[in-house]
Amino acid sequence: DWWVIEYDEDDGLAFGYACLGDPQSAEWGYVSLVELETLLVRDLFPVERDLHWSPTKAGDCRLPGWPF
Repeated sequence: DWWVIEYDEDDGLAFGYACLGDPQSAEWGYVSLVELETLLVRDLFPVERDLHWSPTKAGDCRLPGWPF
């Protein structure tokens, strides 16, 4: 899962939290949304945006490492 908290439309970079099945390896950082959307997870599942998402405060998500 990726949780994006910031997005720059000019360069397509997003900042957020990524946990890809291993909470010990989860981290905060930057990702290119164009590159992210071209990924296939285990060559089976495309990365998709949640079209029904509504804004949520990062503190309400209880993500490790927040606040900085």
